Amino acid sequence: MKRLELKLKQFAEIETLLMKECEQVERAKQRFAAERTRVISARFGTAGTMPAMNASGVGPSMSSNGNNRPQMICASPSQPSISGFGNNQQVHPH
Repeated sequence: MKRLELKLKQFAEIETLLMKECEQVERAKQRFAAERTRVISARFGTAGTMPAMNASGVGPSMSSNGNNRPQMICASPSQPSISGFGNNQQVHPH
């Protein structure tokens, strides 16, 4: 029983680390999207006029996600999770 409790604790720690890394990746993705918008704007001649940025820091052309890739959604650490093997799987949209 003690070994199982230790394993569950390890899984919780790994989950926490993965959530932090997921948040960092999401922030980097938003930075890249904003940078891509700036580069495209500069390349296509909208010199000096930057498109208005929305709250996430992504320009309007990027917020529509024109390349139709599925977005990865990170669950926040404040969401309740049940420690266990099958009960803690997160669902990502396809």
